[in-house]
Amino acid sequence: MGVVKAYDIRGIVPHEIDQFLTHKVGKAVVSLLQARNVLVAHDMRTSSPQMEYALRYGIIGQGADALKAGLRSTPEFYHLLATGGYDAGVIVTASHNPKEYNGFKICKKNAVALSYETGLAQLEQMLAADSWATTGIGKLHTVQDMPYASFIAKHMSLTLGHRLVCDAGNGMAGHTLPTLLSQYPMVETQCLFFDLDGTFPNHEANPIKEENLTALKQAVLNTKAELGLAFDGDADRVGFVDELGKAVPGDIILCLLATHMLKANPGAAIVYDTRSTRALPEAIAQAGGTPVMWKGGHSRVKTKMLEVSALLGGEKSGHFFFRDFFSADCPDMAWLHVLRIMEETRQPLSALVAPFQKYFTGEEINFRVPSDPQEVLKMVEKRYKGKATYLDGLSMDMGTWWFNLRTSNTEPLLRLNLEAIDKDLFEEKKQELTALLNQ
Repeated sequence: MGVVKAYDIRGIVPHEIDQFLTHKVGKAVVSLLQARNVLVAHDMRTSSPQMEYALRYGIIGQGADALKAGLRSTPEFYHLLATGGYDAGVIVTASHNPKEYNGFKICKKNAVALSYETGLAQLEQMLAADSWATTGIGKLHTVQDMPYASFIAKHMSLTLGHRLVCDAGNGMAGHTLPTLLSQYPMVETQCLFFDLDGTFPNHEANPIKEENLTALKQAVLNTKAELGLAFDGDADRVGFVDELGKAVPGDIILCLLATHMLKANPGAAIVYDTRSTRALPEAIAQAGGTPVMWKGGHSRVKTKMLEVSALLGGEKSGHFFFRDFFSADCPDMAWLHVLRIMEETRQPLSALVAPFQKYFTGEEINFRVPSDPQEVLKMVEKRYKGKATYLDGLSMDMGTWWFNLRTSNTEPLLRLNLEAIDKDLFEEKKQELTALLNQ
């Protein structure tokens, strides 16, 4: 099944994912997780309501109760699943993917997301075999709300006034942020693209791409805001823009969060992905924490967070995971933590992150996947005789520069992340690797 990825299910609707497959996903989730009840939610994509309908009637047809949560961001869904004590949960979303895509994020009890290693491989086999015993007919319920905004506000307080610009990208942040921001009357916010629109008419809802931040950067400068925030489609990732209108990568923000959160939690583990800057493990160790490098992907990071009892986790792509949020990703806790650090230090974001920006890097570079991407990784390893690891794709440390090359888990691409001790070396190696990978 090509739609079952490393940490969720995604594909083009209806060519790869249709109502029939969606119905089977509902049945398979019940059977795989032995669930008596399954929480079901969806995002604002045009295909999501119909898919949510097919999903919950697959659940009911397999003998479990379907608990209808309706329109939710992914963090709202995690919060409702964990606090409601449900056996399992599925949210219909394709995160940041283009408008023609949709899919499913699947969780066990306590909002523990499934990855390919922890259940999606079995689910893939069940979908292919199309055989499981039906145990009866379940019921449909509408769930009682567990207020996400008040939960966040209880954990994250602010005392000073702030000026923000938030770009929802026509995604689910436009649904959650108004209620959350009402908890913080001291925060003045300019809202960009808050209308829910699954066709993404203004720009792709992917904050890791610089071209999607153009309007946000300009608005930050025009309003003299302290901080700009850009969210992805299901609002579980956030991109940061500082007061100078410059994007700050997720791994640099994680350096800042780790350094400050470790003051009250000395020795705690911090989980990060293989694409992150070398400055991150250095900052964690210097602050007295335990750096734990792990495979990228929201469900994989969550699993590792629980395994090592981590305080904090993150990915360069803008996922931030908190022990205080069920070890799940919560971008709202991330930006509120940043504002609290700004209050405590009375420094702007650009000054706070400057100590961690000691190496030179650029945007992730994508290449079309050849017939056998593993052969490409082996070819690159032979070309460069440095320290190689295969934790998540190929990572190579060449001393003065280093890179990670891996297959995308959501698109047919090879992704290159490269970092060096200075700009000239970075540009040299970027051109060298790009020429090699384009052959």
